[in-house]
Amino acid sequence: MKGEFGQECNRRVCQNKPAIWFNLSTRKYYCPDCAERINFENRNDQFVKKHGGFLCVEDTKGVLK
Repeated sequence: MKGEFGQECNRRVCQNKPAIWFNLSTRKYYCPDCAERINFENRNDQFVKKHGGFLCVEDTKGVLK
């Protein structure tokens, strides 16, 4: 299932596994490459500024659901 822990990345154009990076906004999982891209593209986003960190954080155990 796309966007689920350890499965396919949640990005529509990506099928990479395992998705172990959790997006704190969408509440879905992404592969490392897409998570890095999301974090870079949203580095000036209001969410990031408000919470003082990146949108995607690594979650190797699947506990952030």
